[in-house]
Amino acid sequence: MEQVSEIIKLCLRARYSFAIWITGLVALLLKPSFLQLDRLSADYGKYVGAISFFAFVIWVIEIGLLLFEKVMAWKVAKDDDRKLGEFLNTLTRSERKVLARALHNNVQTITSLRGNADDALSLIAKGLIQQAGEERTEYVTPFIISSKVWGLIKKRKAEFPNPSEERKAIS
Repeated sequence: MEQVSEIIKLCLRARYSFAIWITGLVALLLKPSFLQLDRLSADYGKYVGAISFFAFVIWVIEIGLLLFEKVMAWKVAKDDDRKLGEFLNTLTRSERKVLARALHNNVQTITSLRGNADDALSLIAKGLIQQAGEERTEYVTPFIISSKVWGLIKKRKAEFPNPSEERKAIS
């Protein structure tokens, strides 16, 4: 009985149900003479046809479920990106400067110094950066900007002006 349940589980997978469907079609429609399926087709053709149809239905359902899962994952990722974009709009000026400095230096790793520790902690709390490994000193802690955030701030580079150019303009 356990072997039958394992066979049924295999048949319910998309690739196996597709293979069963194609094999049934070949056996019923093409009747290759070298396989000598004439007697098998005559005796069990109605069962092979029913099994083939059932395998086709299972295959279509499995493919539909796989596609639905992919579409839903894509939709969730798009929603996350949209929420992240809205979240970036709420950053303070000093938090933007921290991200802008990394963006314009083209480095995905930033260090928290005593001067920007509060901003780094704030960005961690918002989930935009995370601590890079265990190595740190009393004065410097490295942080990594997550890949999603990095990609988004690169797309929105105009919203993150270069802090060194701002200082030049003020001077």
